[in-house]
Amino acid sequence: MYYDIDVIYNIKDTNSYINFQKPYVIKGGCKNMDIFNKKNKIEYLKDNLKGITFPVEIYDNDNEMGETNIKKRKELSFDKIYNKIIDDKTEQKYYLAEIDLSDYTSQLPEDFLKNFVIDMDESRLNEGILIFFGKNGKSGCHLHTSNDYVLNQISGTKTVYMFDYYDNNMDFHGLFSDRSNFTKSNFFTMDKTNMKIYKAVLEEGDSLMIPPWWWHAVEGNGLNYSITKTYDRNDYTYLFDKPYLVILMLMAGYFEILEEYFIIILSILLILLIFYIYLLTDDLSLSFAGIL
Repeated sequence: MYYDIDVIYNIKDTNSYINFQKPYVIKGGCKNMDIFNKKNKIEYLKDNLKGITFPVEIYDNDNEMGETNIKKRKELSFDKIYNKIIDDKTEQKYYLAEIDLSDYTSQLPEDFLKNFVIDMDESRLNEGILIFFGKNGKSGCHLHTSNDYVLNQISGTKTVYMFDYYDNNMDFHGLFSDRSNFTKSNFFTMDKTNMKIYKAVLEEGDSLMIPPWWWHAVEGNGLNYSITKTYDRNDYTYLFDKPYLVILMLMAGYFEILEEYFIIILSILLILLIFYIYLLTDDLSLSFAGIL
């Protein structure tokens, strides 16, 4: 038995649209996107992205996909990704997931991203435009730790399962895992008899508000795609009773700094190493001079 997620019809029907406090399904929440003026939303995507290369996730089977246990990523042009996704004659699964289209602005047709503007963009600065494209694709049970997310269903339908941080006793993969914000167990195969879980089926044009501390697992129904938009928060009081999320955020920030300043940090370390070798060589020279 699943609980229903509260439904609203406008993002401003809730007072917490600046900093999300709970999830809401917004019926028709993204229906005013320009993409819905296109005759065929999938064909439009193919025509405009076909020559652009993206890293696509590859899974050996459906169970691996349900765990988001990515064994391999491959750089492929979108037209090849599309063909791999619709070809479901083998167990192997291809899924184009969590690709930020704003990173590909220089390769995208002019004004392409304007197709995905929503009402939320008038009130908050959009940080990311993430595309999820697949056939019966799955995202394992996870949470985001920081930003507010708005999942916008563009083509096909998608089923989302959600629960609050302390609704169920869930174990993370661990701080040093590449899936540190995912559950250890596969949500889609676990026994959910005594769990408190909310469920929503998103139709084309529906949106879902996801606060950072809400677990969620997502399952696409047939060929479909969604655009998830992310927004920075200025309210982090939810972290007070969720210390694991604080650690995750600090670690993410640390690795982001490492990545951004990798060359500078590496250069400093090399200089220190050279200086250390120089001092060591100088000490050895003095030692030999003393012996002689």
